Amino acid sequence: GPTNSLGHNVALNPDGSLMAVNATDPPDNWPSHLDLRATNAPDSLKSRYDFGDPIFGGEKIGIQPEFSPDGTQLAVMLAEKNGEAGLSAWSAQKGGIATLPVNVAAGTLGAAKVIVTAPTDGSYHFYPTWSPDSAYIAFVTSWDVNGASGSLGNDHGVLRMVAVADAPVTCPGPKCIELSRGTGYAVAAAQAMSGTSASTWPKFAPFAQGDGVYFLPFTSRRQY
Repeated sequence: GPTNSLGHNVALNPDGSLMAVNATDPPDNWPSHLDLRATNAPDSLKSRYDFGDPIFGGEKIGIQPEFSPDGTQLAVMLAEKNGEAGLSAWSAQKGGIATLPVNVAAGTLGAAKVIVTAPTDGSYHFYPTWSPDSAYIAFVTSWDVNGASGSLGNDHGVLRMVAVADAPVTCPGPKCIELSRGTGYAVAAAQAMSGTSASTWPKFAPFAQGDGVYFLPFTSRRQY
């Protein structure tokens, strides 16, 4: 693999001209960066935002990026460092969900807007994904009671969704939509890290069927 930068969580914008990439600095893979890169040039870097950049609003960084279907926003897990080993370019144990405005022509990002606030109960929100109309963001919430299971390999997530227009939303809460039948087990089971279906990695299908019927694939270890 490359020796000067490791790329993770690559996302393309709708017209394919830009990619958002989480990059790291070997050999320690820290600190992380969020890059915007052009897809049609060898020297592709358009802009780079390090951990703690002002656009993130503090000691945070956007990871797990996904462009909105209209190309104007980038959804990210707004990850915070949780101890010395608690954050990488692809996995975190603390943070919420945010969006950043995208200037496609300049290849730059604007200041983060918090969509789902970072929890204070030991849980964290991650893997944001946009609905086809850019109106909703679905994501996963997990708990990390043993301090060792980050978003990359956490087996006890719950699926949730919020309307972007309701931001900032606190989960759980009246404007936090629990996708309970998708998750397959109770929030309490996930909080105790005893859920068995390992529901995670949601990704909206990029189309609607009929009048506002959307599909949300995700991974699960439930029996079939």
